[in-house]
Amino acid sequence: MNILVVEDDPFVLKEMLNMLELLGYSNMLTADNYDDAISLVNEHEPNIALLDIQIVGDKNGIEIGRYLNKIGIPFIYLSDVQDLDTFALAKATSPSANLDKPVSLIRLRNAISIGVSSSNESKNEEQHIIVPTSKGKIKILASEIIFLKASQNNCEIHLENHKFNRLLSSTPMGNVVKVLDNADFCQVHRSYVVNLNKVVSFQGRRVFFDQEREIEVPIGLNHLSNFKSRFKTI
Repeated sequence: MNILVVEDDPFVLKEMLNMLELLGYSNMLTADNYDDAISLVNEHEPNIALLDIQIVGDKNGIEIGRYLNKIGIPFIYLSDVQDLDTFALAKATSPSANLDKPVSLIRLRNAISIGVSSSNESKNEEQHIIVPTSKGKIKILASEIIFLKASQNNCEIHLENHKFNRLLSSTPMGNVVKVLDNADFCQVHRSYVVNLNKVVSFQGRRVFFDQEREIEVPIGLNHLSNFKSRFKTI
């Protein structure tokens, strides 16, 4: 299990790593600022993160927590000072725990165990949405969606292995994306959002969903860099 530790005090970091080793963990990633932490997250996808709130740089640990919350990685805040405003901002990012420094070995052990277990249970739940259509309200699993296409004030939902290959939802695409709230979906064009798990290949500014390249959508120039960053390349 990979654990990301974000801490800018070298003495506190050393103590934290020692505690994790005592708990039986050996794969630790460390960073002391936002940019390095996000790079490690994107490269290694840690199982859980321990975040110091006050770190060097313009962005603090809460900003990291906000990013982790969006992509579904559990995290724990560690802080020795929290005023009410900071606490409210931290709470809004839905951490697994918020522990005061210095943290005890037992509290750290329990927080990590609960955070990872809760995350695993959440990921095992099959996410779905209810789509209002001319055929009535239809339940669609997120895993069945290939891509979304904006169609004026409606949204075309293109599906895989389903009774309906395409559904027309009477709500804008942006609303469907908000309801999904799923890190597997990525906007690639002002009119398209794709399920990254369904992508078979991409070339230039086209993304394909089958080996024959018969199902494809365009990639907008403004979205190309972000789309490519969602894949590990060699």
